Amino acid sequence: MCIVATSAILCALRIAAPAGESGDVRLVGRQLEAAELAQAKTLFEDARARELLVGDHDFTLQWISWDFVGRASVTDDDGLLRVKGSQWSKNEKDYVTIDGVILSATQRAFVFYGTVVTRNDIVNHGRPCEKRGTMNFRRSGQRIHWRLQQMDNCEGDNVADYVDIFLKPEHRPQKKATTSRPPATRK
Repeated sequence: MCIVATSAILCALRIAAPAGESGDVRLVGRQLEAAELAQAKTLFEDARARELLVGDHDFTLQWISWDFVGRASVTDDDGLLRVKGSQWSKNEKDYVTIDGVILSATQRAFVFYGTVVTRNDIVNHGRPCEKRGTMNFRRSGQRIHWRLQQMDNCEGDNVADYVDIFLKPEHRPQKKATTSRPPATRK
């Protein structure tokens, strides 16, 4: 899959994945210039990949909470998917924000170009950690979220930020109802 954006050609390549999962997508090429980005279009593996992404999603950073979530909206801007969202702590000191575009997508992964900022009192001395450029989100196994793969926080020391964009509720697997049966008895 390639994007022709003025003078640059950027290609998203499938990277090998474990058996039974779709391959990851990664961007190969240089950083995009604003004029190139304005002409870019999101590339999709199939229509289902687009359907899973466009709309409003729960959005979280594990340092804040999985119990009260933020929102990330994915909108179609003339063929280029745009992502904008945030999650804030109850005291409004800690947060995660995302702002950018999706360059290519499969049902299990997408290439994001933009900015992700995390901030938490107990990480990186309470200073914001800004990640800018090309990043990858991936959904593995039975997970109901895409997780940012560039997890290292600016603090270093093996501190990871789990930035997650969740499937819309209508695309999450339905939990199977269990029926309870009395234990079998011997006669």
